[in-house]
Amino acid sequence: MTALAAKPVPGRPGSLSPDQLAELAGLIRDHTPAGYGFAEALWTKALVSALIEQRFGFSFQPDWTGKLLHRMGFTPQRPKYRATEQDPVKVAAWRNQTFPAIRAEAAQVGATIYFLDEAHPRADYHAGTTWAPAGKTPIVQAMGRRDPVTMISAIEQRGRIHFNCFTGTFDKTTFIEFCEQLLADDGGTVFLIVDGAPSHRAKDVKTFVQNTHGRLRLFFLPGYSPTLNPDEWVWNSVKAARAGRRAVQAPGQLYAIAVEALQRLATTPEIVRGFFRDPDLAYLN
Repeated sequence: MTALAAKPVPGRPGSLSPDQLAELAGLIRDHTPAGYGFAEALWTKALVSALIEQRFGFSFQPDWTGKLLHRMGFTPQRPKYRATEQDPVKVAAWRNQTFPAIRAEAAQVGATIYFLDEAHPRADYHAGTTWAPAGKTPIVQAMGRRDPVTMISAIEQRGRIHFNCFTGTFDKTTFIEFCEQLLADDGGTVFLIVDGAPSHRAKDVKTFVQNTHGRLRLFFLPGYSPTLNPDEWVWNSVKAARAGRRAVQAPGQLYAIAVEALQRLATTPEIVRGFFRDPDLAYLN
């Protein structure tokens, strides 16, 4: 790339100039390392050092580069991954046209908009860190069996959550049963936003929806677009913040943990409302 043509500078200055720092920040912010010919996809201090040498001809040690990154306002962060199969045109249409139309129609007919998702945590999933002496990795005893649990939930912007947990397989039948319970609990008209899973598009599901005579309508998110669904935060809360930090010791314990975590969300609507404030969900507000 022309922008990265090396420009050797004699000697080593104490720091990059303000203009060079601004240029460097833009190079890192706007592209991954792969965009500059590196094999990796994530920025490290060593890779930024290599970029500085390639672009400006200065050789900095990684530790010094780390201080430089902090000066520019950069911090280590866990990136969000976006599927290459995602269609940005369809995502933009959903944000700017499709969902606003759904919201307007819901307001006109008095419907409540829910977002739905399913997850399948396993007993051998672990998250989080713990304190231990340096160089001595701690060992936590936990069951080695997977013992999976299926969780399904639907949330709406006022903070209400409807959920179910079970140990069997999720399919069109269990989806219909959940929708029946959601309609009974809500008591009104429901606009339900789901992904394009086969269980959501099955012929029996279409027949069930038709037989509700307008009380239930399904709307489908663009493919490969979980960041458009606030219900993803439910599973992040349950799996990472709750289930993933427990050490499952016996069959059935993961199920109890999942139910406990979901019941907690049901009694704390302010947490559920917070899920809708994610920057990727600004289109909902």
